[in-house]
Amino acid sequence: MTHEFNTNYQKASRKRRLAAFMIDHFIFTFLIVCCTFAASGTGFLNDTDPFGYIPVIITALLGFTAYFSKDCIKGQSPGKWFLQLKVRKKNNLNEIPSVRQLLLRNVFLIIWPIELIVLITSSEKERLADKQIGTVVIKSEEAISKTPRIALITSFFMVFFAFIFLFISSAIKNSDAYKMAQNEIENNSEIIETTGGIEGYDFFPKGSVSTTNGEGEAYFTIGVKGKTTDVNVNITLYKEMGSDWIIDKFNWTKN
Repeated sequence: MTHEFNTNYQKASRKRRLAAFMIDHFIFTFLIVCCTFAASGTGFLNDTDPFGYIPVIITALLGFTAYFSKDCIKGQSPGKWFLQLKVRKKNNLNEIPSVRQLLLRNVFLIIWPIELIVLITSSEKERLADKQIGTVVIKSEEAISKTPRIALITSFFMVFFAFIFLFISSAIKNSDAYKMAQNEIENNSEIIETTGGIEGYDFFPKGSVSTTNGEGEAYFTIGVKGKTTDVNVNITLYKEMGSDWIIDKFNWTKN
């Protein structure tokens, strides 16, 4: 059976639908990453709790549940709201599909490559979920200014990147490897003499920490602020199962 569109409604174009999907994908991926980091805590690099990944797994599952529920508010996800699209029942364009229908519709995104191919090739501009559940994506007749939409999306991305940057910096500083490196610096008589006394460190340390099953490797470049001279310290550490971090390489240069 073919359903005719009311003159007040216009089916969403493929470009708009793909753009809305990409916006949703990035937003919910960012939220899942942020929540997962928050659940793991800044001490996750120390790898000391054998059950430490359970909160992360639970948080990730909740994040995917939220992703599948993204259209449940008035048939609009963040991406659809931004591009002024909405999901409606195909046989009644004035009616929002039930929460169950919207959830099932988004579960189909598990097979997103197939859904993408169907959407691109379908003459009806529909993906497989729309055909199976009886939904359609149409343009919203409500005109919303672009300014608040752009401002909201821009603010979201800025907050996300700031959170990730600060969280990773805090996690590195909270790691046992970084504390060991810092302790080595503060007990190095040559650095103390060259700097005239250590006053502090760069706010954002450079480096990485990797731990698996009690073993690990770490590398840092730490900027040391001295009373008279600043120095950069390059330090490599390793950790064997059941032991503390051990310094492998240590060198420094003046700024």
